[in-house]
Amino acid sequence: PLALPAGGLGLAFDDVVFSYGAGAASAPVLGGVSFEVAAGETVALVGSTGSGKTTICELAVRLMDPAAGVVSVGGVDVAHLPPAELRAAVGLVFQETFLFADTVRENVRLSTDAGDEEIREALRAARADRFVAALPDGLDTVLGERGVTLSGGQRQRLALARALLRRPRVLILDDATSAVDPVIEAEILDELRA
Repeated sequence: PLALPAGGLGLAFDDVVFSYGAGAASAPVLGGVSFEVAAGETVALVGSTGSGKTTICELAVRLMDPAAGVVSVGGVDVAHLPPAELRAAVGLVFQETFLFADTVRENVRLSTDAGDEEIREALRAARADRFVAALPDGLDTVLGERGVTLSGGQRQRLALARALLRRPRVLILDDATSAVDPVIEAEILDELRA
C-alpha cells in the first residue's frame, strides 16, 4: 500500500467509468468522467437526480470501485491506499444521516477519543451548538434510534460535526445541508471556507 503525502490533498477522477449491475445491459452511470479539484479548492457538482453525483462521492472514499479509470486523492490512486488512511483523510457527509440511540456526545465522537471541548468546537462549526445546548441534557441527551427526536436539519448538522471533528483533509458534502435553514446553511458554508 502507498501513503498520502503531507499537506493539502486534491481529488482527481481520470476517465472513470461506473455501472450499477453487471453485463452489457447495464448502462454506465458514469462514462469517462474526468476532473481535478486542487487542495483548498471548493467545487460544486450540479445535476439532476440520477446523474451520478452520489456515485462520485462514494467512489472518492472507495465505498465502491470504478469499472475503469482512476480515482486519486493527493495524487495517489485510492485503490492503493489503506482504507483507514483514506477514511481519515477524506470526510464524507451524506444527505441521509445515521445517528445511534446514544448520547449526542457519542454520536459526534463516534469511536474517537475526542474531549468535550473538541466536540463543542465541531458542533459550533456545524452550527449545532445552540440546539444541542437547548436539549434537556446537552451533550448527554440520548437520541432516539436514527435520531428520530431531531429534525432533519439537526441530524444533518450533527453528521457534519462528526465529520469535522476528524479534521479531514478533504471534505465531501453530498447534499448534506438540504434540510438546514438557508441562513444557517450560509453560516456553515462561511465557517467551512474559513
